[in-house]
Amino acid sequence: MLSRPFQFKSIYFFVPAINLNSQDTYFKYFQFFDFNIFWGMGQIPVKSYFITGTGTDVGKTIATAGIAGLFISLGRKVSIMKPCQTGIQYSEPDIAMAHSLFPGIFELPAGTACPYAFPYPASPALAASHQKKTIDMRKIIKAYEAAISTEGLELLLVEGAGGLMVPITENHMMIDIPKLFDIPAILVADAGLGTVNHTLLSIEAMKKRKIKIAGVILNRMPSPAGALEKDNIRTIEKYSGVPVLASISRISPELNLSKPANFADCLLARMRKQKKLLKLM
Repeated sequence: MLSRPFQFKSIYFFVPAINLNSQDTYFKYFQFFDFNIFWGMGQIPVKSYFITGTGTDVGKTIATAGIAGLFISLGRKVSIMKPCQTGIQYSEPDIAMAHSLFPGIFELPAGTACPYAFPYPASPALAASHQKKTIDMRKIIKAYEAAISTEGLELLLVEGAGGLMVPITENHMMIDIPKLFDIPAILVADAGLGTVNHTLLSIEAMKKRKIKIAGVILNRMPSPAGALEKDNIRTIEKYSGVPVLASISRISPELNLSKPANFADCLLARMRKQKKLLKLM
């Protein structure tokens, strides 16, 4: 688990220490694995969230881009990281799509936004093996540390690949990332039939690993929501104790991603109605 600064009434402090040679007080922040020391006086830590889903194609990228667009519209400096991307031979990389929707997304240092990308559409572990490569978790962690150290950045959204129990290496799954980074997760799920089971199982898996859960986002919500969808929200909150932060209604097929500006306007209008999302900052 990464070391995190203490928080008191939204004011952040690094842990003080005394230099025994000079008696000077300084502040230090240890980096996971190689324990490089980061020195800083008064640096404000970046807020980070891990955006995961109940499975593939539930709308994680749309939700991630929507959150980014919402806070960019409020004057915040927001960026997106995706530790592993697969299937790029068939579709545009998720981060590139998010940038096309909201060009104001903050640029991260080279090599940190997506440490690993593979053409084969499969789990990161299998996609890497297909290319006769392996994934090094230390590289992912160092990329995250570089990202949250980006000057001026206020919010970093870390988007997973597939669902939580997707293998990254022989020893790590996607669910390990929020635990290693020590950041809360936001779970994206479909709004329709079957989502209660998938959502509650995903939440239970995270709770067992003591992963903080900021909330759930339900995607593809019909407008107006029907009795089934309304009951899905009530049931998820009742049995999990986790709030549903947002319900993103379906966007007309005519406003597809081939018209990014129109799609972005429509998505942003939906996100602005979700007042609970504002609590993320």
